This record gives sequence, structure tokens and C-alpha cells, in this order.
Amino acid sequence: MPGKSTPLPFEKLSSTRWLVRGKVMNNILANWYELKAYFELSDDPKRYETRYKARLIKEMMQDHKNYLYFQFAVPIVQEFETVNSLFQHTNIDPTILDTELYTHYESLHGRLYHPDGTPKGVRWCRFWVQIYAGSSKVCNSTLGNQQIFRDVEDLKRRCKDVLEEALSQLKLRMPASRNTFQNLAKLSSTVILNQATRPKFYELPFLHVIPNQLLSKTEEQYRKIVFVNWTEQTAFLKHGLVLETEVLG
Repeated sequence: MPGKSTPLPFEKLSSTRWLVRGKVMNNILANWYELKAYFELSDDPKRYETRYKARLIKEMMQDHKNYLYFQFAVPIVQEFETVNSLFQHTNIDPTILDTELYTHYESLHGRLYHPDGTPKGVRWCRFWVQIYAGSSKVCNSTLGNQQIFRDVEDLKRRCKDVLEEALSQLKLRMPASRNTFQNLAKLSSTVILNQATRPKFYELPFLHVIPNQLLSKTEEQYRKIVFVNWTEQTAFLKHGLVLETEVLG
């Protein structure tokens, strides 16, 4: 391992492991040949179940196609996790989420389709760098180069199918309107409570959900809210809202 004296430790399974799946996969890829050598030497005759599992892992790591799959999958998973991590924040500008999600979608779309919307052929898809680098490394360590090249061509077709499905799933999760996140930004407390940047009441989103008989009262609350001294309010109220005593009063 470059720059490491000992392999990275295995990480125990947890309910939130899906949030760092890319990190775990990258650790496996970075230590691939060390792990491969380890499982090739593992043999505990006293524990059949352990030996059986070790043999399965050994066979998986000896298959160069799995190594190439990891070469392809790791950067793709990490890209998705980078975007997903933004949505785990509790205080982030919705427009940033919108921009990052839209950029990620366009980037993925550009790998598979030409600017005019026609699909690219497998050879023109922009995600083969890692696979070619991995196949070169495998070729240098084996004699079956022709078979590896055939496996690479098959792998490229499979990877294209994976990206097509990823793009389809991402499209399903795109907001119906790009204005949704931009409008939500207007409701941020940092915007609402800033007299210099707060929008006019009629510029606020979702006014259509307020009953007509409550519009005037809601606008009055909106005018008053900037004059509440929030530093004197308790962080969490057991009963009622600040609006009931400070804004409505």
C-alpha cells in the first residue's frame, strides 16, 4: 500500500453504513492485492464456516472482473454520496441543493448522451478511464490478455446499463420544478429575519395554500416577525409558539 505501513482495519456493519459505502469500497480497492493475498493464505481447519467464507472471498478477489467492477463503481458511488451528503445537512441553502443535484444529473446525462439527446455508443461513453487503468494492471499480472480484453468489452456494456439505470433513478428524484428549491430559500430564517434581503410578502412561495380569510393576518405576522428579539427567547418551548405571544400580540 503506498504510504501505508499497515492495511486499513475492517469496519463493522452499521445501520448507517450506506452513507459511507463509497469510502468502504475505496478502502477495499486500495487494499485489493493485500486482501487478495491475505485470503489466499487464510486456512483455519478448525473452523469450517470461517474457512468457507474466506474461500468465497478469495475466489471473488481472484476474479479480475470483480476488480474491474470496483474500478468502475467506486468513483460513481462516491459522486452520488457527495451529493447525498449535502442533503444530510440540517442547515443548508436549498438553492445549493438544487444546483448540485441538477449539475450531477447533467454530468451523468452527458456521459451517456450527445448534446442533441441521441445516445452515445459504448466506446464514446466518458467513464472508461478507471476501467482501462484497471485492465492494464490486470494484464501486467496475468497471461490471458485476450480474455481480459473480451471481459473489458463485456464490462463496458454492463457498466453502461448501470449508468442508464442510475440516470433513470436520479431523474425520478429531480424536483418537478427547479423553482421549488429556489422558492424554499426565501423561507430560510436567515432571509426572513434580515430586513435588507427579505422578500415582499407577495413574493413568498406557497401563498396559495393559505386560506383567503387568513391572508391579512399572515401578512401582519410577517411584518412583525423581524421585530421579535429572538435572543431573549428560549431555544425550545414546551407549550405554544413564540408567534402566539410576540407576533400576534
